[in-house]
Amino acid sequence: MKSRTILAVVTLLLLTWSVYPQQIGTWRNYSNMQNVRSAQASHDGIWAASSGGAFFYSFSDSSYQKFGKSEGLSNNSLTSLAIDRNGYIWFGGEGGSIDVYSVARRAFVKKILDISALDKGQKKINSFTVIGDSIYVATDFAVSLLSARDFTFQDSYLKLGNFPSDTKINSVFYNGLLFAATENGVAMQKPGTSNLSAPESWINFTTAQGLPSGNVTRIVSFKDSVVAATNQGLAFLNGQVWNRFLPQLGVFQAVDMLAKGDSLLIATPYSINLYYNGRISILAQMPANVQLTGILSAGSHGLFASTTSGLINLQQVSALSYYFPEGPASNLFNGLSVDKDGNLWAGSGTGSNAVGFYVFNGQKWTNFTVNDVPSPNKIPTFFKTYIAPDNTPYVMSWGEGFLRYKDGHFQLFNVQNSPMGGIPENLNFVVVHGLTADSKGNLWALTYKSANKTPLYVLKADSTWSSFSNSRFLNKITLGYDILVDQYDTKFMLLSDAEQSTGNAVYFYNEEEPLYPNGTYDDNGLGMVGINDGLLSTSVNSIVIDRIGELWVGTSGGINIIPDTRDPRKNISVVEALRTRVVNCIAVDALNQKWIGTQQGVFVVSSDGTKLIGNYTTANTPLPSDIINSIAVDNNTGTVYIGTDYGLASVTTTAVKPQESFTGMFVYPNPVVIRDGSPVNITIEGLVRDSDIKILSISGKVLNSFSSPGAGVAVWDGKDFDGKYVPSGIYIIVAYDKDGTNVSSAKVAILRK
Repeated sequence: MKSRTILAVVTLLLLTWSVYPQQIGTWRNYSNMQNVRSAQASHDGIWAASSGGAFFYSFSDSSYQKFGKSEGLSNNSLTSLAIDRNGYIWFGGEGGSIDVYSVARRAFVKKILDISALDKGQKKINSFTVIGDSIYVATDFAVSLLSARDFTFQDSYLKLGNFPSDTKINSVFYNGLLFAATENGVAMQKPGTSNLSAPESWINFTTAQGLPSGNVTRIVSFKDSVVAATNQGLAFLNGQVWNRFLPQLGVFQAVDMLAKGDSLLIATPYSINLYYNGRISILAQMPANVQLTGILSAGSHGLFASTTSGLINLQQVSALSYYFPEGPASNLFNGLSVDKDGNLWAGSGTGSNAVGFYVFNGQKWTNFTVNDVPSPNKIPTFFKTYIAPDNTPYVMSWGEGFLRYKDGHFQLFNVQNSPMGGIPENLNFVVVHGLTADSKGNLWALTYKSANKTPLYVLKADSTWSSFSNSRFLNKITLGYDILVDQYDTKFMLLSDAEQSTGNAVYFYNEEEPLYPNGTYDDNGLGMVGINDGLLSTSVNSIVIDRIGELWVGTSGGINIIPDTRDPRKNISVVEALRTRVVNCIAVDALNQKWIGTQQGVFVVSSDGTKLIGNYTTANTPLPSDIINSIAVDNNTGTVYIGTDYGLASVTTTAVKPQESFTGMFVYPNPVVIRDGSPVNITIEGLVRDSDIKILSISGKVLNSFSSPGAGVAVWDGKDFDGKYVPSGIYIIVAYDKDGTNVSSAKVAILRK
């Protein structure tokens, strides 16, 4: 019967092609680029280097082009930028990387990683200075000279006079003699010297020679003087000494200067001052939450400044507008989750840099601050998200309780409308560290350090509340870190005693059917799995239930697997491939594979944990950091989102949730060009679970067959049963379920070259 069904489908093939453009394994970066650290104008726009990557702002159409690691940068956290006379854009990174981009070729043409590879603690690229075909690079420990023609190092100046070796160089200036603005003062090339690697070729100037401060940020030529900017004001060189310049400005931090004819623009963190014709005026004043980082001239387009909130046009200071690409509100990504509509929800964190939370629909970011949601105390520390089985999103707050998004509105739950307790220091400060929903639609909330000594609460489906205390934690403040529910409605929690420093453990609780009755652990049925039961560490960071009901426990010493949550202390095993790794988070994809976030990148292991499938780090992928905070999987598309404190990355995979029935199969690329020696991946998408697949010639001969690994996507390598690439021609791909009653098909063209 199966063969007849398949044959019937083959004879009724459609004559159209199924084409789907996206390729498996595509990485993307998402970051906030408002914090502009360096910028320079070209004839048609402004290039900017930010803490989240680079962007180009076009004067002609006000569009943006973004560059991150997924576009070729070595590092998303950029610190400097320059444009050489050949039109190349030089980007310097936090960790010492240098990337050169060709506008003409629309591609990065050189990665210079010599500085980043050095064994030095600090190696940031602080600035570039272009002099002809020479690029002077100011780093945290030296001045390096590179060729703009062949991108090679020509020299490095490690000892500038009497300044200590490894002195931080903020910038370089040249007016026939080379000057270095450093953290210890100014180093100037001695007239007549050429071997600048020799310490004796430099003259040092410090506060003893009149500088207002040893920390010099920038040097410029203004009229006939050399002027230095420091964190205590300005000074000009007068022979062998420095004199105060513009003392009427008082003591201030000068972050940048720009000389234009008889005018000198001076940037402090919060204002731009104009000195002209003996007078000083304030050209622009920044809001309290915005700091200036530099000034630049854009020719006929006027003057611009770089700030921590984007670029600004100094011709529009009466109503400041900030120029930066669309994106998330910050580069902090914590507590990721994906709803059934494919929207990614992410919190920004618990620290002083938290800005709220954000939602990404695959195309556009929507940022939510304390002004967009109920937040009586205006606390922006929304750090964790949860999507309930009914697709209701929740956002947890460090201080405001939690938010529920329903029917287009956010509702806040805190001490005002729930029994949840605040911390002892502030009874109104409610920290919800975990949410989970059971099979009855009840929402369970785990609080952190509740003063009422009750860590666990439930918002029932009928909108009433209950709280649960227990003798184990009676009269103790409890720290709750995470909670989830298994298929038996047992709650698994990460808890610890606030009064002890013995770490935390996995606790389990079922109010209806205690796992260990008769008071084995607790009179009310609360039990514990700890290090004495086989857990690898007393520091438990993450728990997750996989697709077959096993509990995976991520600790600071690796991963444990609890195979039967009805008897959590029995048969606990270890994922050997990750033993001793600090595990921060775990996510499960549609194939039941585990994506594990660590301090050394992302590891992917097989469904049972016995096989290491992959290890993704900053060295081999566009991950912005190796310290992974959170991972979420969109099982409908196979997209995996990976959150760090330096931005978000995503990667497409074949772990796609299978269809209930065949609704249309996509094959891509189509046509397929096979070149000798080049691997081929022909993706077959739109499968049901555990599909069997046959590759047939146009005459109906079976050339290959295989099965999909439980997901909605499979890959054919373009080869036959003998492992040889098939010749050019039209091929039929037939997919069917195990019974052979649910069948779909598509065609693919093969071109051999």
